[in-house]
Amino acid sequence: MLLFLLACTAPADKDSDPGGEPVAPLPEDCSALPAPSGGIILSPGDDIAAALADASPHSTLILEAGSYTLTSSLLLDKEGLTLRSRSGDPSTVILDGFYSSPSLITILASDVTLIGVTLTRSYGPTVIVQGGDGKNTDGTRLYALNILDAGEEALRIEPGRESWADGGILGCSELSRSRDGRENASVSCLGGIDAIGARNWRVYSNNIHGFWCDDWPWAIRFRDGSGGTIIERNSITDSSRLVAFGDDEGPLSSARNPTDTSCPDEVEIEHDGGFLRNNFLGLPSPELATDMRTGIGIYNSCQISVLHNSYWSIPAPPTVLETFGQQSSGRFINGFWPSDVYPTVGTFSLSHNIIPQSSDFVGEEDLHLSAQSPANDQGAVIEEGACDEDIDGDPRSDVPDVGADER
Repeated sequence: MLLFLLACTAPADKDSDPGGEPVAPLPEDCSALPAPSGGIILSPGDDIAAALADASPHSTLILEAGSYTLTSSLLLDKEGLTLRSRSGDPSTVILDGFYSSPSLITILASDVTLIGVTLTRSYGPTVIVQGGDGKNTDGTRLYALNILDAGEEALRIEPGRESWADGGILGCSELSRSRDGRENASVSCLGGIDAIGARNWRVYSNNIHGFWCDDWPWAIRFRDGSGGTIIERNSITDSSRLVAFGDDEGPLSSARNPTDTSCPDEVEIEHDGGFLRNNFLGLPSPELATDMRTGIGIYNSCQISVLHNSYWSIPAPPTVLETFGQQSSGRFINGFWPSDVYPTVGTFSLSHNIIPQSSDFVGEEDLHLSAQSPANDQGAVIEEGACDEDIDGDPRSDVPDVGADER
């Protein structure tokens, strides 16, 4: 059995921006952030792009309730900017690209925060987080967003010129594509999140669904030299392919060298380290049920921990787990999987994984554990710090349950 220990601490949320006002930590329970006490107030019809261009670093721009039409991407390129709705409720503020704006938001500076807005109908990626001109874009905070019907990806994270976009957070948001979005997708119906060379991102407590079409997009993919990704407490459902560490398309490409010294150093690594834990997975719609392709992909990626996930799908996808590359490694522990999990390539340890029955769950669309499930108190004990809480933030017992939920 392969044994290893990974740090599971999420990227630290900054308490303040240097030279700016204190920044409230993002809630773990997805509660609303309090309304700001001051800032630049904008209303429908105002020029948001001009206001951003005139704003000083660490400014807060507050959007009053209403719909805003965007004809070009809003550029957040000054350190510490915050753009948010007054209430923090994304249903109150709608930024609509009408499939004409190439993207809706482009972030090119560190410590930028985007809170409580609906972003819909971009022609290209809805939100782009990109390394700046020779300077990293670190600490992006995306919270309580509704990203609907992206023309390409809902969120694209990519390097800049000799720079990277690291240490970001996407939390308590909904990323989805509707039938209208699939019909209007501009480029091959791309997926939810696509990250290139991105380090130490945390994706938590989101609802990500509807990313399917003939091109089999991924709901979440971190690749090309990414590492340290934490994907936890999400519902990732109704998509052709769910989560990938690394890339299964094209030649092996690693934009950055791995930081995990236990990974092989003589070969390129697409992703090193990271967690997929406490997620609800699968649940395809009737339209998708017979055309799901892959659940989890681990491609030329090392030291991946897949812990306490609940996966339910009828029928099961052709491939629940797909692995490429002899250098791939990791562990699958305490998971519900719709068929036996057998990594075909690489070095993986498997322990206390169960094929679920419908009676294991509260309902067909609610993957919380039922009282009568034989998975209660049947999990393996995992080292402290790796998966101490369940999908709802409740502590694991001394003898944990299998799956994302701890009864």
